[in-house]
Amino acid sequence: MNPMKTLKIYFITIAISASLCACQNTSNPSSEMKDSSAVSTTGDNASADSAVGANTAGNGSTNTVTGVKEQNAGSDLKNETNESNIDDDGAAFIKEAGLGGMMEVELGKLAQSKASSSKVKEFAAKMVTDHTRANNELKAIAEKQAILVPTEYPADQKAHITAMKTLKGAEFDKHYMDMMVNDHVKTLALFKSAMTLRDDKVKDFAAKTLPILEGHHKLAVQIKSGMK
Repeated sequence: MNPMKTLKIYFITIAISASLCACQNTSNPSSEMKDSSAVSTTGDNASADSAVGANTAGNGSTNTVTGVKEQNAGSDLKNETNESNIDDDGAAFIKEAGLGGMMEVELGKLAQSKASSSKVKEFAAKMVTDHTRANNELKAIAEKQAILVPTEYPADQKAHITAMKTLKGAEFDKHYMDMMVNDHVKTLALFKSAMTLRDDKVKDFAAKTLPILEGHHKLAVQIKSGMK
């Protein structure tokens, strides 16, 4: 065969092969889809990464804002704590004194209706007046310190009050005054211990209320001593 003709056929064959390969690559939808999908996935990932970055930034912002709020709240609480020196002991005193004061008022009202002695009724009226005022003052301190004062009695105290409602006349008078003497001994000890607490408002409240409680105890002892 003529060498020139052979060479010409060779180049034509190469050209046809190259053309077929180009057509195959151009017309291969799966390959194109795969490439497109890869690009899309990369784009989605980039978008997702961007979104995560935005969320992270957002969270960072939120956390920063929250952090500022928490830090400010913490600072406020810390400042308030430094100003009032409230602590667990102070909170415990407020709760215990609040519970005791609530009982004094309820029992005082009960004694006003059930006592047979005029002196006991007068004493009970004084308990209601003095302890209602003290309870309101203590509640104001508790609210400022975000401390919840109990509104319900423990089961044993609730049962005791229920039992007292069944007593009548002199029997009620004696039981009530015995209870007032004994309870005020405990209350005086509680308020005296409050004088060593860190919270200035609690200490002021205790100092202001202590003489009133001492008067209650002294009067309760006198009334009890005069009973037959």
